[in-house]
This record gives sequence, C-alpha cells and structure tokens, in this order.
Amino acid sequence: MYRLVNGGFMQSLINNLDMETDAHLLAVCLEALSNILAFGQQLKQLKGENLFLTIFESLRGAEKVEKMQAHKSDDVHVKALSILETYYDIEDVM
Repeated sequence: MYRLVNGGFMQSLINNLDMETDAHLLAVCLEALSNILAFGQQLKQLKGENLFLTIFESLRGAEKVEKMQAHKSDDVHVKALSILETYYDIEDVM
C-alpha cells in the first residue's frame, strides 16, 4: 500500500475527483480512497497516526471530497459523506 500511495496513486485518485461529469469514475475513486484511509486507520495502532490521512490532507483531498457532497449522484454523495464522517468531525449539511 505504501508503494501505491508514495508512487502517486492517491494523487491520481484525488485528481480524478475533478471529473464531475463521470459519476461512476467518482464513485470508484472515492471507494479506493476510503479503502486507503481505512488501511491507514489500521496502521494507526502501530504508528500513532493515520499516515495516509496526513498525505490525503496534504494533497487537498478533503477539500475535493467535501465538494462531492453536493454531487447529483446519490452514490457519490454517500461515499463522500462517509469519508468525511469517518475521518473528520462533521455533520451532513446537505
């Protein structure tokens, strides 16, 4: 997983969140990001922090995911909201 994240995979997923017209692509990217962040949570027990969440934030992933809450696709909205509710202290404002 480290190789994927360090190799730019997370950056590519976050960049794809700009393609707002392709709901399926967005849903797949959000699901992949969710899985990476969940793996980071598991590693948090060993490392003391979710290193993947730190990288995600440095790549402005949270900002882009937050924008996905307003997407017309329910699937995209739900996946984005799930990431934000799991890793941030937020409430659904939509």
